[in-house]
Amino acid sequence: MILKNNLQAIFFLNSDLGWIVGDNGLILKFNNGEWLVEESGTENKLNSVYFASEKCGLAVGDDGTILKYNGSKWSKYEKMTCNNLLSVVITPKYEAWIGRGKTILYNKNCSKK
Repeated sequence: MILKNNLQAIFFLNSDLGWIVGDNGLILKFNNGEWLVEESGTENKLNSVYFASEKCGLAVGDDGTILKYNGSKWSKYEKMTCNNLLSVVITPKYEAWIGRGKTILYNKNCSKK
């Protein structure tokens, strides 16, 4: 696979399932040995990706972009800031922490909107 976009972050749930995010809204999914391009719905650079389970993941990026994965597709999350977001983590209780510098966003239950 030859890519024209820079890759920014990678996350694997296990050896058979993982995601990469990058420039221009690029999302690649690794599933059982095969890389697939997934539709992100954004052209913004994506800087970080994290999954709590196969059906609950978040990707964050420039201009406050937050994308949620529900097990089959990505959708845009409500915009909470215009700042570029650089990092996301989801706790075992499905609490999401997103941030960059002095901007910290929190969601009590990222498995629900």
